Amino acid sequence: MESRGDDSAAQAAQHHGEGEPGRAALSSSADPQLASRLFSVLPAEVRRFIYSELWVSYNPRQHILQVALGPGSQNLSHRICFQPGEDTRYADLVAATTAKSRTTYYSRLKSDWCLHYMCEELQRQRKAVKKYLGWSCPPFIATLLTCKRMYLECIESIYENLTFIFTDLVTAGAFLDPTLYPFRVASVRSIELCIRFTNLLPELYFPDASVVVGPQPGHPNSKPVSMDNNPWQRVCDALKECQKLRDLHIWLDTKDLRPWSQRVHEMRMFRPLFDVKTSGRFVLALPEPPRPRASANGGGGGGQGAGGGDGGGAGGAGGAEGEGARTRGRILDDGYLTEEHLKDAPFTVERGPRPNNWRVHLTMMNNQLEGRRAPQMPLLIGPP
Repeated sequence: MESRGDDSAAQAAQHHGEGEPGRAALSSSADPQLASRLFSVLPAEVRRFIYSELWVSYNPRQHILQVALGPGSQNLSHRICFQPGEDTRYADLVAATTAKSRTTYYSRLKSDWCLHYMCEELQRQRKAVKKYLGWSCPPFIATLLTCKRMYLECIESIYENLTFIFTDLVTAGAFLDPTLYPFRVASVRSIELCIRFTNLLPELYFPDASVVVGPQPGHPNSKPVSMDNNPWQRVCDALKECQKLRDLHIWLDTKDLRPWSQRVHEMRMFRPLFDVKTSGRFVLALPEPPRPRASANGGGGGGQGAGGGDGGGAGGAGGAEGEGARTRGRILDDGYLTEEHLKDAPFTVERGPRPNNWRVHLTMMNNQLEGRRAPQMPLLIGPP
């Protein structure tokens, strides 16, 4: 295949993801490559099939993450996804027989990569990953840098066939910025978000929220962080612009030591998702609701066993129903997504167990400070 100097890797990389203006510039200067049988003989449909099979042969599920290029400089990169689909962290912890292995599994429960803890561990071992895959270079790079015409065809095929996975909202917002990357946002078909909310973010969506944090750190002239201006809201707004979005899976948890039921007002937090449309499957995976308290005075506790729910009952604190319990009750009264709320929702809600961050934190601190074996406590019991 002919590859001219003006089709250099530097130029192709410069236009990668630059939206409509970048595509227009590439199209106008791209050589038609008529000497290549790939373009002159094979129809476009066959070429698209070849590209899609090439992505599948590598891995169509790719993590998008930010990597440091130098002091104060970051760029988006991709890593292969190894997540098998099942969250085995709980079963692994129960089956652990040594203090070292239990410490490992507790650390995985606190991973910001959530279900993708294996991907986080393996992406630090790049040589091992290359040996496992048998690839010295991902096929995306070779095809995108061959020539401008192949770049234009392949970048569209990549957006159509790959699932892009994000484990933090800032990276997702940067990748899906409709102002900078309109073609990308309009073309992407499959997205997965696996996010642990920071402590502050859910506070912005409380019914009585008057939280205005002020300009973002390092950006004195930026808009104050609020319910209408924060990383979660920006990602939701970007998802609304994904015109060809087919599949969307959002798995959520919180980093807060307090349980989900006390910290997240679901109706307000997820209201922006009601405007996101997909042509295929749209799943919102949330923590299980807490079990009902045994009595009004909190004497029975509200905790939960290893089976699920976020617990956090007031009874373990001495039986008194304090401000935290009243807040939780208020949120549960009108804040949880119920079947009534979901009648017209574009997504389905799937609930499952989540780590009890309070117990995980205490256990890890106990291991670090005292050097003793991790106690065999129920993983998901509410805070004492």
